[in-house]
Amino acid sequence: MKKSDVKNVKDIENYYVNARKIRFPDDVEIKSLDDIIENLLIKARETVRLRGGHHCRHHRARSFDDYFLICKHYFPELTLKDYIKALYDRESIEYIEKKLVIYVRYCPTIRKTNTPGLFSNYGAKMGVRDGNIIDLGFPLDVTFDDILNT
Repeated sequence: MKKSDVKNVKDIENYYVNARKIRFPDDVEIKSLDDIIENLLIKARETVRLRGGHHCRHHRARSFDDYFLICKHYFPELTLKDYIKALYDRESIEYIEKKLVIYVRYCPTIRKTNTPGLFSNYGAKMGVRDGNIIDLGFPLDVTFDDILNT
């Protein structure tokens, strides 16, 4: 399934079920969705392809596509709703007198909205709830809240 084939929210879930997954290197231990958020969006660790080979270097801006693909690898039984809820839960935690906020920007190279990290102040300041699926390249104008309410 290609992104252009997506017609509804269920198709979005099916896209991520069937898309090529990514993972962290073997030295990164993942036991929960919170571990993924920590390693991908806060520590910005590198990722690799399942069949071998480099996917993205460490300390690089990451798209929510990366987040969903890596979640589907480690926790395939969970849904996009579960992954989004984990982001929402993490958003409400305060760190070092600072509310967790994701800064995002549009990257013309990959044609997606990405985040340089949860505490970076590069790009526009947006909470996770402002994420929009169309920024991932789908032909739908569906927000994370829309997915949670289906």
